[in-house]
Amino acid sequence: MCEIIALRPVFPKSDVLLCWYHILPLRKKTIFSFSMQRIDFEETAKDFLTDFEDFPAVSQYFKRYWERIGRTWADFGRCYNHGDSDTNNLVER
Repeated sequence: MCEIIALRPVFPKSDVLLCWYHILPLRKKTIFSFSMQRIDFEETAKDFLTDFEDFPAVSQYFKRYWERIGRTWADFGRCYNHGDSDTNNLVER
C-alpha cells in the first residue's frame, strides 16, 4: 500500500492495478472471483458483508482495505493492455 500512496500525488490521474500473484490468497479464501464484472462484484460484496455482519472486525477490514479498491484487483478494473503482464509494476516482471 505504501507504493500506491507514494504514487498518487505524482500520478493523480493514473490507475494502479494490484498484481494478481500477490492477491491470489484472497481469492482462495473468499467467494470473490477475479473475473467479475462491476455489478457482480458489488452484489457479492453486499452479500459478503451481510453474511459477516455478526463479525464487525471482518466487515470493517473488508470495507477499509478491499472493497473500496476492488477495481484494482477484480477483473472489471483491468481494462488496460499490459502485454503479457497482470501488473503495472514492471519492477516485478
